[in-house]
Amino acid sequence: MRQGFHPLNEMKIPIRKSLEPSLFSAGMAGRSPDSRVLRNGGFSLVEVAIAIAIISVAFIPILNLVPMGMNNFRNSSDTSIGAQISQQVVNQIQETDFTTLLTAKQPTLYFDAYGGALPSANGALYNVCVRVSQAPVLPGAQSGNQNLATVIVQIANNPGNRALQVDPITNLWASQPGVSMRTYSTVVSGYNTSGNQ
Repeated sequence: MRQGFHPLNEMKIPIRKSLEPSLFSAGMAGRSPDSRVLRNGGFSLVEVAIAIAIISVAFIPILNLVPMGMNNFRNSSDTSIGAQISQQVVNQIQETDFTTLLTAKQPTLYFDAYGGALPSANGALYNVCVRVSQAPVLPGAQSGNQNLATVIVQIANNPGNRALQVDPITNLWASQPGVSMRTYSTVVSGYNTSGNQ
């Protein structure tokens, strides 16, 4: 080959020394011009602060909904478990002798967070008060029916097992702050003392 001959020179194609300047070509001595472009491609501190402020303002109303949702969930859970407990208590009462039901003093009952009966207040979340009264007067009747009894079941969500005060007028627990109460009532039938239904 001839000295100084290069096949690309004969074709009149310009030869570029480097297609792209390398980011590493400057080495430790300095930065290439392209590194300045990459550095300017990020977000400034002011832009980040503004974005965080906008997101915070948008999330504040959403975060305010969380306590309301938790309260609604707690109330619906109390209602559901309260209905379950009330049904258990009424089933037990219907299996009790009618005369015994009317004369016996009803003790306070205790239930756990899932509606399971407990023997004592230890670990109880729900306290249950049961009141039975004989001979309710039904609509259209002149006097009370001696074969019927009204059963009132009051369920208190009492997580701290605080002492609950009885209202002397209703003979049920009085409402207290921090204790949610639900009251269910039903009528049960039974035999009178003569054995007739």
